[in-house]
Amino acid sequence: MFVDQLEMSLAKPQRLIIVLHPDIPTWQSLNITAFLASGLASVRNNLLGSPYVDGSGVTHTRLFSQPVVVLQANTAHLQSLIVKARATDEIGSSVFVRDMLLTDSDADNRATISNVPTAQLDLLGIGLVGPKNKLNKLLAGVPKHI
Repeated sequence: MFVDQLEMSLAKPQRLIIVLHPDIPTWQSLNITAFLASGLASVRNNLLGSPYVDGSGVTHTRLFSQPVVVLQANTAHLQSLIVKARATDEIGSSVFVRDMLLTDSDADNRATISNVPTAQLDLLGIGLVGPKNKLNKLLAGVPKHI
């Protein structure tokens, strides 16, 4: 059901949002942003534009066809946001938890959340994709990351 609902909602104007914990070092924020964005890219191909071709004829990978907005929120606020976002089938999400900083494989990353309820995840960041109106309402008042 989630995929069907998300497919239908992606026909509407979309937003791509990353929300990061403000107290992590810059290098980790960048790494976490990259992980979360890759999760959003997997939701549906139409989030990506066409391949880029430079003046030498070299083809480069596709990028998101719209901006990714980066916001910030503390752990409790991140937990509240992910629970509210997942209460609707129209919003897709990616998560990055503190324990993922200690792993070195995709399988280990997934294991860090497998036994933890959504509302109790020790989040350092979340990625959200969904209808612009839904995300604007959900994220009202959440400040930009600085």
